[in-house]
Amino acid sequence: MASFNWCRSTCNSLADSKLGSLLGSFWGRRGTYGVVLSATVKFHPAVTWVSSATLQFASPTTSDGIASYWSSIKVFLQALPLMVDSGLQIVWTIAPRFFLVSPVTGLDVPQATIDILFSKTLATLEAAEIPYKYASTVSTSFLTYYESAVFGANVSNYNIGGRLIPRSVMQNSSDSFFSVFKQLLKTGILWPG
Repeated sequence: MASFNWCRSTCNSLADSKLGSLLGSFWGRRGTYGVVLSATVKFHPAVTWVSSATLQFASPTTSDGIASYWSSIKVFLQALPLMVDSGLQIVWTIAPRFFLVSPVTGLDVPQATIDILFSKTLATLEAAEIPYKYASTVSTSFLTYYESAVFGANVSNYNIGGRLIPRSVMQNSSDSFFSVFKQLLKTGILWPG
């Protein structure tokens, strides 16, 4: 309780000082920061299995191949709302030359469901003859899954901003979004999501 009172009085003091204004100006940049005053912990029922998947592919070097690379990524991004609604947690990274989805985790989501959700993206890659690696597995417990998983980059090591793109953008304005998205990636950045 003492630390809570210290934090509350310190935060109030900072808010009234020039230091607080300075910190506030930094907080508005490159992400959103705040002070946690309380937390709620929710326990979920035990899971019977954990399904997971990974997908990776690189950009071809021909102009037709590059166009197909971006089309495949667009198909994946358009499928994200349905994937999330199906109960998947998905971490992905896109760069001008590679695309990585790792990990995809589904608690009590059947492995076949994950395969179906990725089928349109995989069909796009196959039609374009872009080599890819896709694997899906099922584990009997979260610990078994975690110990066997090969996770991608630790995104907490990077500043990925603090803004969420509304799902309506992907559902209603995906062409406009994707055009801006490609322009940003041409600068050489990595875009994790």
